[in-house]
Amino acid sequence: MTFPSSRQAALSAASFSITTALTVPLEEITHAIRAVYPDDDDTPEGYAEYISQTQIDLAQSFVALDAERWIAGLAMFAVRGERGWVGDLAVAPRYQKRKLGQALMNRCLENAKRLGLCSVALDVREDNPSARHVYEKIGFRYTRRIPCFRASLAALGWNDPSLPAGVEAVLAPVEWSLDATPLLRWYDPHYAATPCWERELQSLLCQKGARAWTLRRGGREVVFLLCNRTRNSHLLNVQHVALAAEAAPDDLRALCIAAAREAGADALRLGLEPEDSRAAAMFRALGFPVEKMILEMVKTL
Repeated sequence: MTFPSSRQAALSAASFSITTALTVPLEEITHAIRAVYPDDDDTPEGYAEYISQTQIDLAQSFVALDAERWIAGLAMFAVRGERGWVGDLAVAPRYQKRKLGQALMNRCLENAKRLGLCSVALDVREDNPSARHVYEKIGFRYTRRIPCFRASLAALGWNDPSLPAGVEAVLAPVEWSLDATPLLRWYDPHYAATPCWERELQSLLCQKGARAWTLRRGGREVVFLLCNRTRNSHLLNVQHVALAAEAAPDDLRALCIAAAREAGADALRLGLEPEDSRAAAMFRALGFPVEKMILEMVKTL
């Protein structure tokens, strides 16, 4: 099962059957998502980690198949407490504009009500008006903007790896999965904005191969970073930023440089940081351009 060719695209919307994602091999799900979102470059192994990190429940996720059992679309659904989240909604290009995405979303919402959930959230790219229109029509409302920042050290002019006087960068001695103590201390609304689903504590605790860095100035901890390297080993992905009240942009800059150098990376990416957070303001002040803008949407049930 994969997405259909143009020969099969003439099938009517009535030919689709919807089943749970448990009935479809993960390799086929990954291939289907990659066909719609090629920039994600997902692999079955990588998507399995994503499922674990976001608590996607394959039994509550849905796949649409056409009469010949080709994947026409899918909606991946996660549950935390009384909240639901749609992690991926993908419709094969040949089947778009046939209300299949709306049908899959409605199936998720019906199931969410059956489960007794209070709300369902999702993230959508600002430059995806067709998807946004579907969500708006179903009753989702915008709650906030969540930019993703990315820049190379060279583009930022960060060529000097030395730290300012009185400043020390400390790397956690073990991989994140073995010791979550620093995160539990820094995962606090006093230090960071309320995160989106993929940056909530449950997701961060499931990160594999992540490392934590802390910046000390004058003996006090002022900045915390949780990072991991992507398959592109030159890119360091910042998963969580926490700032003490006295933290300044130069402190964040110093820790980003130290973390990148120690990880062997020459570029940094901060994904899914609420636009109105202190961290986002500091990254903008440091010259990081926005790679893409994500819009968070929520529907109350």
